[in-house]
Amino acid sequence: MKKRIFHSIAVATTLVVMISMLLILFTLHHAFTLNQQRQLKRYLLLAFQGVEMNDISYLTALPEEGLRLTLIDEDGTVLFDNQADANEMENHLNRPEVEHALLTGYGESSRQSDTLFEKQLYAAKRLSDGRIIRASVSHATIIKTLFSLVNALIVVLLLSLGVAFWLASKLSRRIVAPLNRLNLDKPLENEGYDELSPLLVRIDSQQRTLLAREDQFRRQEKDFSMLVASISEGMILLDHEGNVLFMNPAAQAIISVSGDYLGKSLLSLNRNFDLLSLIHSAQQGKKSSGRIEIGDSFYLVSAVPIDSDQSLRRIAVVLVDQTDSERAQKQRREFTANVSHELKTPLHALAGYSELLKLHMVKKEDLDSFYQNLDDRVHKLISLVEDMISLSNIDEGAYDIARQEVDLYAIVLEAVRELAPFADEKKIDIHVSGESTVIIGLPKLLNSLTFNLIENAIRYNKPSGRVDVSVQKQQETVVLVVKDTGIGIPKDEIEHIFQRFYQVDKGRSSGGTGLGLALVKHAAQIHQAGVDVDSSLGEGTTMTVRFPCLQSQE
Repeated sequence: MKKRIFHSIAVATTLVVMISMLLILFTLHHAFTLNQQRQLKRYLLLAFQGVEMNDISYLTALPEEGLRLTLIDEDGTVLFDNQADANEMENHLNRPEVEHALLTGYGESSRQSDTLFEKQLYAAKRLSDGRIIRASVSHATIIKTLFSLVNALIVVLLLSLGVAFWLASKLSRRIVAPLNRLNLDKPLENEGYDELSPLLVRIDSQQRTLLAREDQFRRQEKDFSMLVASISEGMILLDHEGNVLFMNPAAQAIISVSGDYLGKSLLSLNRNFDLLSLIHSAQQGKKSSGRIEIGDSFYLVSAVPIDSDQSLRRIAVVLVDQTDSERAQKQRREFTANVSHELKTPLHALAGYSELLKLHMVKKEDLDSFYQNLDDRVHKLISLVEDMISLSNIDEGAYDIARQEVDLYAIVLEAVRELAPFADEKKIDIHVSGESTVIIGLPKLLNSLTFNLIENAIRYNKPSGRVDVSVQKQQETVVLVVKDTGIGIPKDEIEHIFQRFYQVDKGRSSGGTGLGLALVKHAAQIHQAGVDVDSSLGEGTTMTVRFPCLQSQE
């Protein structure tokens, strides 16, 4: 910008200097011409008086150099010329200055000479006898004047250009200096040219807009980063060559990546063939997805090309953990197999008993025990079906059932009363402690929960064992504790005991359906309760269920 200002000022100054010099030259030449015309007129008056007084003898006495005098008869014949032979000169009647002098007594004219550098100035006056006295002088043209002053003009021009360039340099620096001092971070605080105020106001407005957008983008980037970092799904962004551009923490954990991974090929970080095959399809511009196994987990992987231009293509890879779904499918398969097995065993037994009765192959003295066995099988089958129906009802929407105030202590007493014959049969002592405690819940599910916990404590207890049941209010929770002196549960089995049909000791028949603790788990979840298990082999098990109290539920 400084160079452009310098050049503009220098060119403008040079043009002004040159135009000024030409104007001065024309002015001087014009003034010189007027002065010479005035002198010519004075000389003519002197010659006029001399001729009037002394006739032509006055003219012949004058020197030939300088002023040219010509005496012309009234018919145009040249009578005398002090610089030429009058006899050889042509008639001057048609000369403008002569014509004007004959008509008005005085005439002037000028004519270009044979060269471009001079012209002749003429002045004529009519004598009293009708003749014309004419005076003429050579006058330099503007071109001759220019050439005569060329050396001086060159010197003046060079000096003027030097001054012009010096002024241009100084002015350009002075003009640009305030611009260089502009603080664009705070446009409205600058002092300088008023003409810049609209621009500075516009810059300030744009800066505010840009800062607001930048702040918005940062917040969005922060929110996006927090969102991506918090989700459990793995997200990976690759370039068209398969190099990692972004990877959220979940993806790092899934493919076991730590340290510096940006810019590295995913192939060098993980060599899972199925994953790389899906990414390769996306690199070819095809959206691909599939279920793959990484380590001990299963993932639904989607690889999507983001840009159609291969050189700019990005690959977005999303990994969704399907391990729970896979396990749930496996559990459903196992559940179906277990249901088939659990139903088939008592049904086969019933079919066998029925066949024996039909063929009258049972002795009379064995009928009572035979009928008792038959009744036990039927009750076990009924218990199994009822547990399955209860679980199905829970799965299908127990969360939406209207709830009511329930005395948990009363439900425990009712469950103990129902299980008293079973406890007497097993020679198990049951002790209940606590006080009346009201919670919000579903009576049937709470009854099922307490019944199954106490029944398991009796069923898996040692002969002449003990079961302690307590209901207490502790701060913001209501705590139900069922403690037994039974066989205990191995540590590595505790996390599985709430699975359907799961039994710790599969080789020994306990009479249970394998669904009791599954019912306990789901009933607790519906009541926003937590279940803790503390068990030692050979010493017993303690089941603790913590319900939110009535105030916190409200």
